[in-house]
Amino acid sequence: MFSGREIVLLTLWVAVLLCIGSAQPQPKEPAVKRLLSKDASTREEAQQELLAARTDLISQLISIVDSEENHQTRRESVRATMFILGEMRATEAVSVLVKYIAFADEPTVLTATPHRLGSGPLSQVPAVEALVKIGEPCLKAIIGKLATTYNVREQAACIRVLIELRERDAASAMLADAIAKEQDTKKRERLHSSRGRLLSIRQRQTNVDQG
Repeated sequence: MFSGREIVLLTLWVAVLLCIGSAQPQPKEPAVKRLLSKDASTREEAQQELLAARTDLISQLISIVDSEENHQTRRESVRATMFILGEMRATEAVSVLVKYIAFADEPTVLTATPHRLGSGPLSQVPAVEALVKIGEPCLKAIIGKLATTYNVREQAACIRVLIELRERDAASAMLADAIAKEQDTKKRERLHSSRGRLLSIRQRQTNVDQG
């Protein structure tokens, strides 16, 4: 039998253990499940948690693409990552996708011949495919790239994006507008060159259709 003093001490010890146990953080339900809560603050917390997770994931994916080492040794991984960014419609990735717009599984896939850009699956040029999926938010960056690059492969890839998103006539008009607004002589020259390539593609396609 316990004495009265022992019972008191035992009671106090159990109370302490219960307090310690209740102080331990309890595992939360998954954020998606908490979206079903009737409590507004719980739903809001779940929303913020999911958005933060998305932001962190996109940041990690961007770091994979923006690695020259990966481009040399893990080309398939870079391709897969670009695909995911496109599927996620990750506007945060536009700048890095435009930076590596000429990336392909095999460097010879992306031809520098303008009239051949309308053929072949987009999956062979994953940065282009991702940007097309992202859509309108990438157009400004594409025009900016055309104004700053002399790389024929990059120009060709940018033109492919414009054609996929706006068709040839609308893309040509967009470039004409960009040329009219551009004050820098060198940039205007590059945009003129890109528009010339675009028009040559259109003319060749017209000849094919008429033939």
